Amino acid sequence: MEDDQWRDIGRVIRQFHECDVFHSDLNAANILLDGNSVYLIDFDRGSIKPGRFGWDWRRANLQRLRRSLNKLSARGLFDQERTWGLLLVGYEGAKTR
Repeated sequence: MEDDQWRDIGRVIRQFHECDVFHSDLNAANILLDGNSVYLIDFDRGSIKPGRFGWDWRRANLQRLRRSLNKLSARGLFDQERTWGLLLVGYEGAKTR
């Protein structure tokens, strides 16, 4: 994957989080790429978490994704530390509120 794609994934996740959308199963298998587009799929147990729930659920959601990516990087598919950093750059750069 290209560096921009990792940043785009971070931006898309942040956009969902900014809209208080909780993806209960955020993992690598539920992120689809099609050219320059990023899609999050499998929201069957997802929910809306109004702002009163704070940012803790968002951090936990990102950590769930990180555990999933750690499993893939253990197979040598990519450099997890570098790509996680790129994803976070996209996530932090996508602040809209």
